Amino acid sequence: TKGEKTKGEKTKGEKTKEEDTKEEKEEGFNIEDLAYVAVGGFDEQRLLNAVKMVLPDADIPFLRCGDLHVTLWHCGDPASGPKTDLRNALLRLGGWEPEEGEEKEICSQGPPSNPPPPLVAFSIDSVLHCTNEVTAAVVSNMRFEEPSRYVSTESSMDQDKLSCSSSLLGAKPFPHVTVLVREGHVSAESNWLFVRKAAEDAAVQCLVLPEPIELNGNLIVQMKKK
Repeated sequence: TKGEKTKGEKTKGEKTKEEDTKEEKEEGFNIEDLAYVAVGGFDEQRLLNAVKMVLPDADIPFLRCGDLHVTLWHCGDPASGPKTDLRNALLRLGGWEPEEGEEKEICSQGPPSNPPPPLVAFSIDSVLHCTNEVTAAVVSNMRFEEPSRYVSTESSMDQDKLSCSSSLLGAKPFPHVTVLVREGHVSAESNWLFVRKAAEDAAVQCLVLPEPIELNGNLIVQMKKK
């Protein structure tokens, strides 16, 4: 019908998510508007295919698709939220530069590093699943891929930088990818799956993948929804 917008069509003046991300990098953003820093951009379909191999059939239709990530810092996390030093260090690692503005702290995208920061690699070998609630793929062995592209292997200063940067990747107690959230629940509940499992909560199952999978991603930022 004339005037109706077809799927994928962009309204005049409307920006795509890719364009918004590009503008954030070029123009910077207020840190007050930052929701989280995470590892994203990995092969989501490969992850979901692996999860489907162990997840009950009844839950497979509820798997999330798109924007899957491993949160490293979140403004709403009572543990990491107040850690502005962790947030700023992660931003710098990803190429954003926190600056003191006239009214608020802002982040700008600095000049491209040469070579660019390496990809973040991690492993997934199991899933914590709570029927009718939330499911999370457990992340382990998070590290930099090809660290030699990032630092000199002969420089002790660069090695210290790499070691410090790697520790930032492990700052979150239970790194994971939330892959399923049932109605009436929120993704933040997945943060407690490991605690519940350790407390022998019978509702939380540990589903081991037939084979571990390796994924590569990069540091991303997400703004708060307005």
